[in-house]
Amino acid sequence: MNRPQTAPMLRHTSSGRDMPLNYFEHIVGSEEDEAIRPHLLAIRNLAHRFGFESLFDVVLAEARLSPIDARAFAEQGGFRQLYQYCCATGRNPASVSLRQELCEMSRNVYLEEWNTLLSNRSFKVRLESFKHENIQSFSFGDLYTRMEHDAPNLVELVSILISSRPSKENKKDSDEDLTRKLRKKQRRIVVALSILANETSQHFNILQNIIAFLLFSSKVPKRIIAILNHLGLSASYSGLQKAINSGANAIMERLRNICSHGEAIWVSFDNLTCAANVRDQRLFNQGDFLTYTAGYVVRPHPSIARPMFTQADRHYDRVTELNVLDFIPSAEDRTHLFEAFESMIYQALKGFLSDDDIKLPKSKFSMPKIFELDPQNRPEIITLPTYDLDEGVIAELIKILEKIQSDIGLSPDQVKQNLLFYKGDFLTVRQNRYFVFFSRLI
Repeated sequence: MNRPQTAPMLRHTSSGRDMPLNYFEHIVGSEEDEAIRPHLLAIRNLAHRFGFESLFDVVLAEARLSPIDARAFAEQGGFRQLYQYCCATGRNPASVSLRQELCEMSRNVYLEEWNTLLSNRSFKVRLESFKHENIQSFSFGDLYTRMEHDAPNLVELVSILISSRPSKENKKDSDEDLTRKLRKKQRRIVVALSILANETSQHFNILQNIIAFLLFSSKVPKRIIAILNHLGLSASYSGLQKAINSGANAIMERLRNICSHGEAIWVSFDNLTCAANVRDQRLFNQGDFLTYTAGYVVRPHPSIARPMFTQADRHYDRVTELNVLDFIPSAEDRTHLFEAFESMIYQALKGFLSDDDIKLPKSKFSMPKIFELDPQNRPEIITLPTYDLDEGVIAELIKILEKIQSDIGLSPDQVKQNLLFYKGDFLTVRQNRYFVFFSRLI
């Protein structure tokens, strides 16, 4: 059989050796059809003589001789075209054996991506090292991005399964509605893959830990957490306790070092009263109230931080210079208050009238900006332990102040030389003033 010598019909293989020439795909009705037809007939006769499986052997042999061409054929959709040609006979679907062979090839691709996803350490957080930073940095969008990076085809498969029954899309949906639907879809994909991964490896637990914390903060009963743990949606109750203890220890360590920076901070605490009810009240079994003390410490942002205040910063001798004008709002203060009330009234009217599709004209009633805070300069707020003490009792207030001093790592020298500011309601301020007054008398 002679090879076709027409230039458009020939191409050399990627290797520079003397290899058989290959055919390009031609458009039906082109001038080369008549020249190619005899050669196709000759190939067909040879295949009829030796069996059509010999054509497959030729394809494999040519793929081994021309690996670059074979890879280009696969990457440019050649497999898809072959599958479509195989299914083009009539309207019958592909046979079971063909589907199985195709799924077996794709199964290896999904399995490789699945192993890559399981080996990603960012999805694995030990409960003993779980911190509040893990909760603050949690994001469904971030999890979806990492999953899509490690297993793009697997994520696309799950997305197709979710979209197998498309919902009725409204053409009037705004960009915000479309974004919300996309986020909803991504969250479901993350939850589905996280549950399957947790079934394979219990160390794949980032989502389960967050859900366990959510259930705990929502005061969900222990039995509900156990049920969701069996479903793979939440960490176990014992694991939740380990994570909470680990987070508490990490916060306590930060709290002990907050005064080591020598920066000015302030403390706020107040009474925490809760009801201890009983189901069946009897003479010696009645409900009561429990009183605790809870608080927090605020450390300003480093950009606006300053050293701790000392005794020299306190000028009691200037108290006699205070007069009534120091407490009465100035003319500038009254102007600011007037503008603030104008802005709030305008915004309230605008909100009420918008329900009736009534639009107010644009105005200059803007809120005055005075000592505007930068949202980027957020302070660090650390909660204090809950003390089983009552600040209303002076003796217990002293114990509260001593415990706070120990918990925040305030050294004896800092107690003597520096000033620590306390904030709270009138009872807290009054009790602290009484304590300072009596301590001076002693």
